[in-house]
Amino acid sequence: MKKLYHGSNLPDLDVIIPNRSGYVHATSELAFALIFSSRERNSLIAKWGMGKNNIPYFCERVRDIFNTLYSGQSSYIYVLDDTNFFQKDKTWRYEYISDKEAKVLDQIVVGDIKEYLLDMQKNGEFQLIRYEDRKKYFPNIDDETVQIVLSIAKKYGKDRAVNDCNKWRPDILEEVKLLLDK
Repeated sequence: MKKLYHGSNLPDLDVIIPNRSGYVHATSELAFALIFSSRERNSLIAKWGMGKNNIPYFCERVRDIFNTLYSGQSSYIYVLDDTNFFQKDKTWRYEYISDKEAKVLDQIVVGDIKEYLLDMQKNGEFQLIRYEDRKKYFPNIDDETVQIVLSIAKKYGKDRAVNDCNKWRPDILEEVKLLLDK
């Protein structure tokens, strides 16, 4: 049995039931469950993944967004058995889904997500990449963000893309508008 993690803002759950998508979502990495605990996180403001030495990372695309999203925010991380979980073509490498209810094996109460992740970083289990260091790790990160906005426009329409960009990344808005008007 492999352990999976599911983040929630609801305490003391015995089972996790499929959400509107029809699935229970879980991840193989505790750090990712904590990152996904924030409903505000999105790929315009941060990048996350597995870094060197198999250490999960969170990279700020917006200055101080880590603190904005996670400081003082609590979460409940549920440990689940992986028995009924699987991956699909469109699931991320560390994401697992189940169309069945998942029994909770254990609950981790996290009083402050930011502090918990920073403690994980001290233990070598997580890496926070601050905004000012982002290009050392990801030289094309700002160009990637422009492409993400263009993908949003293709999927949801130009107005949504411009609004999302204006809200989260006004620093690239003019470039995005020029590209959308081509």
